[in-house]
Amino acid sequence: MSSQIMPYHERTALPSYFFPFLSPNSDKATEDDVEYFHQKLNEKCTSPRQALLYVHIPFCDSFCHFCTFYRIHTPSIDAMESYVKVLKKEMQAYAKMPYIQSLKIESVYFGGGSPSVLSPRLIDELLSWTRDCFNLKPNVEFTYEGEVRTLKDMERLKVIRKNGCTRVSFGVQSFDRKVRKLAGLVPPFEEILECVKNIRDVGYAVNIDLMYGLPGQTMATWKDDLSQAVKLSATNIDIYDTIHYATTKLVQHRHKLKGEFPIEDDRIEMLRYALQYLSQIGYCQETIEDFALPGKEYQMKKLVYGGGDGRSETIGIGASSIGFLNNVAYRNFHPFQDYINWLTTTRKLPIALSYKASAEDISTRIMVYLPKLLKIEKKNITRDAIDKYRTTLDRLKENGLIEEDDSVIKLTELGIIWADNLVAEFLTARQKQKMWKLMY
Repeated sequence: MSSQIMPYHERTALPSYFFPFLSPNSDKATEDDVEYFHQKLNEKCTSPRQALLYVHIPFCDSFCHFCTFYRIHTPSIDAMESYVKVLKKEMQAYAKMPYIQSLKIESVYFGGGSPSVLSPRLIDELLSWTRDCFNLKPNVEFTYEGEVRTLKDMERLKVIRKNGCTRVSFGVQSFDRKVRKLAGLVPPFEEILECVKNIRDVGYAVNIDLMYGLPGQTMATWKDDLSQAVKLSATNIDIYDTIHYATTKLVQHRHKLKGEFPIEDDRIEMLRYALQYLSQIGYCQETIEDFALPGKEYQMKKLVYGGGDGRSETIGIGASSIGFLNNVAYRNFHPFQDYINWLTTTRKLPIALSYKASAEDISTRIMVYLPKLLKIEKKNITRDAIDKYRTTLDRLKENGLIEEDDSVIKLTELGIIWADNLVAEFLTARQKQKMWKLMY
């Protein structure tokens, strides 16, 4: 590979979805930390901000080998009912806070895990409660995630539809039989097709996830994955690089998969091909991972990535859920039983980790998310922030990774290929250390 397209020695997919980062070692929340956060939520937001409401359902019937999200095997119906009960209590605790009431909740996202493993009755109860508790506007963007074996169930789909969810989404990752087996993806191709059909029959568009860099993948299978997604008329295709978290089965069993992982050059070519192919057939790239047909864009990921001005916030609900509110980053209790036991404690919110963002963190946030959002408007950045990173921005321009004019800073095609490396350019040594600990 020529030096022209190797601006860094190594290209690594990084866990940079949430910023500021939270460390389980240095950011354990004390009672005083929780009380401080609770007081911050009793303040009214003087300039209302966009917000995402994220609800985590950690239950899965089987575990994909690459997944690092907090999840447990689907428990008994009694355990699921207990979980929903605590979710409702946590929602209620946030919804009554003045700060939350002053936010503009633009998107609601039920993720996991696999939220569709809940029974139709529990789905109905939880979605209805969420709408009423937060007084959501009728047309709010509302996504419910699922996995093929349960999301294909028409009773569940009808309950989701009845409660005003505007989108459903599920992960395919790859259609190739060998890749699916090596990655621990259980549902066969036929069930994926059945799920797609039922989703359409209920009135939803098809939104799916794909991954590249999985064991067994080649350029040929990757091209076929993209082609299959397009043949299914997916309006949204989210594409994720495979992150090698040390805690996943994919990494722990890598000795058994020797020679199966695509090499770095092939991963780069996979992404490059996806960018060109999807663009040619009419998809617009919305973030570093998200591609949508015109008119089918969604806001959730943009809100996670600061909303374009670094100011959007996330209300994280559920075991292990991560949030960012009034300059405090937090993560909830896990494992499952610790979250359930919250109701028996005096702690006002089920927070295990918290971090008070500094003024530097806040000014850094918009730049950290530049590579995720592909571009930022200069009107959303303070002059001080631009000046702070001027040397870095000029170097990235010289290397052909970004472009800049009077109104915008944006990634080039080469910059998109190396986006996670660009994220690291805006982090301090301490922030990088926290991020790496998330992987190891």
